[in-house]
Amino acid sequence: MTRDDTITEVRIAKVRVSARTLWRHVTIASQAGLVGVGEATFDAAPPDMDRRLRRAGDALVGKTLNQDMLTALGALTRGGMADATVFSALEQALTDLRGQHAGRPCFQLLGAGAEARPIALYANINRKTVSRKAEDFAANAVQAEREGFRAVKLAPFDDLTPELAESEAGQRLIAAGLERVATVAGAVSPGTELQVDCHWRFSPRTAARLVDALAELGVRWLECPLPEASEAIEHLARIRDQANAAGMRLAGLENFCGWEAFRPFVAGGCYDVIMPDIKHCGGYRMMLEIAEKAACFGVAVSPHNPSGPISHQASVHAATVLGGQERLEIQWRETPLFESITNPPACFEKATSQAREVPGLGLTLAATGHR
Repeated sequence: MTRDDTITEVRIAKVRVSARTLWRHVTIASQAGLVGVGEATFDAAPPDMDRRLRRAGDALVGKTLNQDMLTALGALTRGGMADATVFSALEQALTDLRGQHAGRPCFQLLGAGAEARPIALYANINRKTVSRKAEDFAANAVQAEREGFRAVKLAPFDDLTPELAESEAGQRLIAAGLERVATVAGAVSPGTELQVDCHWRFSPRTAARLVDALAELGVRWLECPLPEASEAIEHLARIRDQANAAGMRLAGLENFCGWEAFRPFVAGGCYDVIMPDIKHCGGYRMMLEIAEKAACFGVAVSPHNPSGPISHQASVHAATVLGGQERLEIQWRETPLFESITNPPACFEKATSQAREVPGLGLTLAATGHR
């Protein structure tokens, strides 16, 4: 007799948000007619991303939820970012489906005694600011502040690279970025925390100078100043010390999968906050494992969360298990589709989000895309 929790179908659904952004989702259906969903959005996705998702998803069809569903796919977490994203999306969808079959929200399934609570958010205003003008960054920061956000993040150093950073052209790009930060700093209230994301664009020498410049502007969070290769660990540890002395925390590691990838940087003292992304790090369970092990080193976790409503809600469930001690990122107002492609809509109120106390994730896609 066929079991109700037998997987019957895995599908891909995609939403084109902008020329830059494509939200990619995977849905997993069971014999009982329930559907779990995960997000596989990856800005640098290879042309065969859908094929990778289909191939991995097809390996799950016919299996039941009480089996170790992802064991056969574990090699994906040891591959590149694309395969790690495939694995993470399937893990999200399976966790959603397991929660629905068990009649429990994902956060209760993952954390004994976890309770739903408002999770404070910070507004990533970067993609909303299409023009890249300093005054438009500032206007968006002020609007986010009016909506209740008490922390805003921008990535102001467009076109800079580590190789270019110490050249005259690089110095002009750094100056333009600092002007954007200064304009935002002058527009928001003193109580609003400023966060700056560098997207790995600096050299060690220019990053050290950057810390001093940002400290003068009141920045309290500096993210990803250097490319995160093993040879950067000593440099990052020194930059962290410098940042801490200036009243600033250093954050990073958004593109890593599995604790072993995070461990050298955490043990090396590189960051105050690490940022595993539920779309890339291995899904819910790996994020929680990373957080537990990082805590042994006194390192906090604030999930990287700059994508669509499915990964946002999944990150809210994970943050709920973690206790909500750090603000959670949200890609603020990039598109109204954020609030229209799910049932119920993925809304946030007063700069907070809360996991719904219904089985599974608590959101479904309003419509599915192609297979």
